[in-house]
Amino acid sequence: MPSKPPRTDWLPNNADKEALLNWINSGPDKGVLLGARDGDWESLALYLEAGMPVTPDIRKFLSEVLRGDRKRPNNRSPSASTVSREYEIAEFVKKQEDAGKRRGVIAKSEEEFHCSRSTVQRALRKHRNSLLFLIG
Repeated sequence: MPSKPPRTDWLPNNADKEALLNWINSGPDKGVLLGARDGDWESLALYLEAGMPVTPDIRKFLSEVLRGDRKRPNNRSPSASTVSREYEIAEFVKKQEDAGKRRGVIAKSEEEFHCSRSTVQRALRKHRNSLLFLIG
C-alpha cells in the first residue's frame, strides 16, 4: 500500500510576525489559504467563483482535499452563517420573552427555525448576554 504524500502547509516555517505578514501580503490567495487551512472553505469557494487565479498553492490545497489527504479540522470555529443563524434564533426567543410570552417560546422557535430544542438552547446559551446589551 503506497504511503500518503506529506501534507503541506503554506505558512513559512518558524516565521516571525514580519515574515508572516509579508507572506500574507504576497498575494490575494494567501489569506484565503490561511482560512481554508483552518476549515473556512467558504472563502476559498468565493475566491474561485470570483474568477481569481488558481495559484500553485491553491492547486496543491485542492488536490489534497480531493484525494482526502486534507480534511476540515474537528475543532474549527463555526462558520459565519452558523453564528448568524444562532443569533437569529436567540433574538427571536428574546423578543418573544420581552413581549411577555414565557410558555412555549422554545417550542415556537423550534417550529419557526426547523431545528431541535437543543439547538435553540445552545443558541440562547451562546448569545443571551450579547442580546441583553443590544436589545435590552
